[in-house]
Amino acid sequence: MGAVLAVIYSIKYTSKVSGLIIAGFSMMDVPEIEEAGKACVPDVYDKWKTKSTDKATMKDYLKKLQSKNHNIRNKYTKMWNFEDELFKIMDFENYSKKKTKFKMNPKDSNVLALFECYYYQNCGFMPKNFIAKNAHKLNKIPGFIIHGRFDLICSPENSYRISKKWTRAKLIIVPMAGHSYGNINNTKELIKAGNSFKKLFSKCNSFYKKKYKCKINYHKGCYSRKS
Repeated sequence: MGAVLAVIYSIKYTSKVSGLIIAGFSMMDVPEIEEAGKACVPDVYDKWKTKSTDKATMKDYLKKLQSKNHNIRNKYTKMWNFEDELFKIMDFENYSKKKTKFKMNPKDSNVLALFECYYYQNCGFMPKNFIAKNAHKLNKIPGFIIHGRFDLICSPENSYRISKKWTRAKLIIVPMAGHSYGNINNTKELIKAGNSFKKLFSKCNSFYKKKYKCKINYHKGCYSRKS
């Protein structure tokens, strides 16, 4: 969802964005989790779905995630966050299985699952094909589009499609990687992209500082004159 929101903001406020790095992107024109899961991991998808049809399953999750029964909420929160199940099947060697210091509590996990379910069910609350129709506006912004080749949460096709319209962005399809940042290959590409921007913006700052005695204010996406 973060990548989608970043793209929507950048389309609307292009002049305020100096650069953009997105990963695990979705065009939000289809119920992504259902389509990718059903096609690639039907056994996991079969455990995940609760009803006979896709639309009924999403509605059922939305209902169960808001249940007053604590046990039901927890059960369906765990079922909703099913990416770990996918990686157990794939058994990627470079997927980090170490426990991190950060651990989301059950209440926060439930809120996140509920938010994602509602957001995906309504295709991001956008007009139909909004991103596809407006992606060309991103061409004023340099960027990186990073996507795991085996991402079953958001298909790599999404990133490929937006890269055709956002020509200033570099598309990186990461081999042996899925959707999660827990995959080391994804993390490495994100760091590389960040370092590339660091070099680019350092050069830009040096140029404007020397020629115009001003510096780039990256938070505001504009130039500010030194006092």
